[in-house]
Amino acid sequence: MALMLFLATIFVIAWLIASWPNVRRIAGVRPPLNTILTDTELGLAQVALPFGWLPGRNLNDSSWLQAVDPLRNRYFVVISESREDFDEAMDIREHSARTRRELATGVRVLAVRGPEERQVNGFRAIQYELDASTDLTLVTYLHTTIEGRRAFHQVLAWATRSWYDRATFERMLDGFEEVSGPDPRPIPVQEAPVEVPVTSRYDVH
Repeated sequence: MALMLFLATIFVIAWLIASWPNVRRIAGVRPPLNTILTDTELGLAQVALPFGWLPGRNLNDSSWLQAVDPLRNRYFVVISESREDFDEAMDIREHSARTRRELATGVRVLAVRGPEERQVNGFRAIQYELDASTDLTLVTYLHTTIEGRRAFHQVLAWATRSWYDRATFERMLDGFEEVSGPDPRPIPVQEAPVEVPVTSRYDVH
């Protein structure tokens, strides 16, 4: 019995020594609970990062809100576009269709599931799941379009198939907020010039 306890102790010590670089790296980058990641460039959105998630970089050139779970290779980006940049006819379904078409230009889409509707912090949202292949890797995306008051927000979350967990990404969405600010400026209406009828009986004035 004493020999087994001794061997188990040696095994645990050896495991800790071998794993120490990774343990120290993870411990050194853990964010505090309820870390708020804010879009400081456009000032349109923010998201609360759960434990284990870190601010990301270089995930998408159009996104100022990026997060990564480095232990599970999960990724999350928010791309916000002001409603001032769109015609009044733009709606949530058209925006979702456009952004999904853009996504499909960079990956090979294998299957699509959706649409599903939900509320994100009081705003209407529409969701699709997409199975895709990129660089010979199978990836699943959760594509969510949020119809905010100030902007349309495309939220793109993805992971390889073995690490994809929709419930995790849905909890990330629960932490999304549109930053308060002024309402979008209305599109000015161009009035037609007023024509004043000529009442003179002469042809030339």
